[in-house]
Amino acid sequence: MNILNELNEACDYIENNICKDIEIDELAKITNQSNDSINRFFVSMLGTTIKDYVRKRRLSLAVYDLQNSSDTITDIAFKYNFNSYDSFCKAFYNQHGVTPTQARNKDCEVNIFPPAIFEINVKGATKIKFKIIDLNETTVYGISKDLCCQACDRFEQEKEIWSEDYEDYPERICDGYDGLWYGIFDNGKYSIARKKKDITKENLEMIKIPCGKYAVFTSEKGNYAGDELKKMHDLIFNSWLKESKYSIKKEYIIEVLHLATDRAKRRKERYYEIYVPLTESEPVIYDDSKLTIRLAKVDDYKDICKISCDDLGYNCNEELVKTRLEELDLKNERVFVADYDGKAVGYLHAQVYKTLYFDELVNFLGLAVSKEYRKHKIGTKLIKAVENWALSIGINKIRVNSGYSRKEAHEFYRKLGYKNEKEQIKFLKEL
Repeated sequence: MNILNELNEACDYIENNICKDIEIDELAKITNQSNDSINRFFVSMLGTTIKDYVRKRRLSLAVYDLQNSSDTITDIAFKYNFNSYDSFCKAFYNQHGVTPTQARNKDCEVNIFPPAIFEINVKGATKIKFKIIDLNETTVYGISKDLCCQACDRFEQEKEIWSEDYEDYPERICDGYDGLWYGIFDNGKYSIARKKKDITKENLEMIKIPCGKYAVFTSEKGNYAGDELKKMHDLIFNSWLKESKYSIKKEYIIEVLHLATDRAKRRKERYYEIYVPLTESEPVIYDDSKLTIRLAKVDDYKDICKISCDDLGYNCNEELVKTRLEELDLKNERVFVADYDGKAVGYLHAQVYKTLYFDELVNFLGLAVSKEYRKHKIGTKLIKAVENWALSIGINKIRVNSGYSRKEAHEFYRKLGYKNEKEQIKFLKEL
């Protein structure tokens, strides 16, 4: 599995240097491969060369700049390393099917390529149709069921609700499948519903879809919903969200299924949309007097999970975080949080590290600060809290592991007096 870790390091390097010249030599060094070999890995696993992958990522990021800044198209072209306005516009149209001027309108559909994540199956680096819309409040009618799970774990139960062999909720709503269907996941409850004009059965629940700004992702035609919706969800939350400037409400998701009664037509023409409610991050008017560094409480689990999801890109489970906090070994382990006005906006998890061959030290297991609260030395204060704890238990050395490509993090640690002692290769085996 080591090559997968190295490929992820290479993708991190690309993301961190996306506005600069991407050096193939540097990617080869990160992955311990030759220049030709690393390019072959990208072609084999992503279906694209490194050069094309970088271009797709730049043109995806350019959409956000066009829609959320007053920068000129020429400025954005040069920002992402295009050598002229014309070459940028041509490449932009080839990827998105619209001009940069048209793409300034947020409800214009574009083709984004989220950053790649290499696991057993590669995530990201796949085209997904994307737009932002302002949705009016919509009333639909249907049937609901409590799934007692988080959004990312719902798909097997959803299949049974839709299936003719199991619960077959659609048959209890109307006759036939033609038209639009809604699958709504709301904090553990899943509803299948249709608009009033499409229902034929009685005693259905009225469900209101709230108005607001939504990111809309559209699938290709013809695929099976049970597979396609999960794939789209993983792409959105594991790749798109990681690089997005938006905040989202994770446990509210709308699926829109475009179906047909005729089975042959349905297999050919069906497609799906996922609507994710957005909240653009409000600029924080920071007041340092409202910040406190304290030990984590079990009640912090939701904030810590959100930070891990939004800022580290993990598909985090709230119940797992809660259990870990309840089971902390307080003799050898600490989780400090940065509390801003009653809300955890950062955390640092550290643990005593013992070996047979050198003195005890404290090891960082995880450090993250919410995007909107960065640049206020919160990370520095969390590290200081861990250093004080280490000294209080007689330990005078701290160890930090940081990915090879995370140059900004390396500089941050160096400024705090941490020294790079040696290069390591990390090995991992799944059992």
